[in-house]
Amino acid sequence: MGIMPYFTPFRSVIEPHRAKKQGLAKVRVAQIITIFLLIGLVAVSPGLAKADHNNYPPFVDWGMLENWTYAYDYEMFENSEVVELLQFWLDLEQDGIYGPQTNRAHRQRAMERGIRVTIHEYIVQDRDFGPAVEQWRSTVLEAILAYGGSATDVPKFLRIMRCESGGDPEAYNQASGASGLMQHLDNYFPWRAKMAGFEGASPFDGVANIYTSAWLIYAHTAGGWQHWVCQ
Repeated sequence: MGIMPYFTPFRSVIEPHRAKKQGLAKVRVAQIITIFLLIGLVAVSPGLAKADHNNYPPFVDWGMLENWTYAYDYEMFENSEVVELLQFWLDLEQDGIYGPQTNRAHRQRAMERGIRVTIHEYIVQDRDFGPAVEQWRSTVLEAILAYGGSATDVPKFLRIMRCESGGDPEAYNQASGASGLMQHLDNYFPWRAKMAGFEGASPFDGVANIYTSAWLIYAHTAGGWQHWVCQ
């Protein structure tokens, strides 16, 4: 990929209508990014025009630019050139839309680098998540309602379960020690289960795991969906 694809998507960012749509703060960020890219254009020779992931142009701090892109505050379903750059770093299709797939990949990469990002809530369309997961649907609904959640959150809960364990209550991650349907870590599950009313329960107890997860989402002071990147 040459240097021009880095620059071309940003040409319209500094136009006035962008200021109205995304606010002056985002325009300023895009302008600074554009400056980085212009420096790269001036600095490199024609022979480096085919720079790729392993051959970045000199005199541009691409690492800083990449991390800055991860720390950027995106709006859910935002459509912008800055999102295209993010998708480039994440090796995703560059459609410029900050949708659920881009959001999940962004959160994972940011977490790996210790960068805090905004957790966006969005509706997950209901569907059949497969027999292994669907067997827990009624329990999930009961647990969500028990802690004040909405029935519309059931598909989101089930999708996370499918991603984390495939609906297998005996699922175990040898690398992290995460266990059960929603993959709780050993050092957290005992006290979480106690707070959820399942003191002494095993994380491999499907019902206890589900209710503990619902408590963590809706009742814990630091609760929410951010405890699961795998969605």
